[in-house]
Amino acid sequence: MCDYNVFPGPMKFYGPTSQNYDFDLGPIMVNDWLHAPASSLYYLELEGTPPVPSSILMQGQGIYMCQLGEPCIQRTNYYTVNFTAGTTYKMSLINSGTDTQLTFWLQAHSFTVVGTDFVAIEPYVTDTINIAVGMFRSMM
Repeated sequence: MCDYNVFPGPMKFYGPTSQNYDFDLGPIMVNDWLHAPASSLYYLELEGTPPVPSSILMQGQGIYMCQLGEPCIQRTNYYTVNFTAGTTYKMSLINSGTDTQLTFWLQAHSFTVVGTDFVAIEPYVTDTINIAVGMFRSMM
């Protein structure tokens, strides 16, 4: 039996960061969530039409309202972080999904990307982060 309330999290190996920061939020996992058994979705992959996720989760939390007669676990909360103005936060986003490239942004905010897949890079500023499946991005 699977306990859906357990969110074990990733193992993080700390590598170089090309800029200083005040607080490290640690690894933040984002992923797609398909509300159907993998065995029922397998044939869609073979046909070249991958299934569309029912929801997107961040740190195992997200919104999904069950349809009448549909067996599922209803989730009605979001993952939240409270930020303090003037503080620089390091975020390490990991796409732990199955088949969905994800796009991450915070409204009216830009990021300085300082690493990709544990490699320090020349920092660049952007307001949108694209994260492929299995990709790891560090930003501030």
